[in-house]
Amino acid sequence: MDSVREQIQIQLSRSKVHSDELYSIIKQIADHIDPPKAVAPAPARTVKPDPAPAPTPAPTPEPTPAPKKTVKRVVKKKAAA
Repeated sequence: MDSVREQIQIQLSRSKVHSDELYSIIKQIADHIDPPKAVAPAPARTVKPDPAPAPTPAPTPEPTPAPKKTVKRVVKKKAAA
């Protein structure tokens, strides 16, 4: 703990704050109070694939009107009298 006190005194004497060094000092204190425990790795997370969206139905083509039959008129000629 004496080395931690020395580190704190050094940091207090500086004009600029070094957050990384302060973090390491705090971590040393925390490790001294409660040493880190071996943590079992978390089980691998299985990612379920998103279901594919249903395919959109093809648009139904509009029915084309049947071609109109052209009707030819038959003109009967009158018989010459």
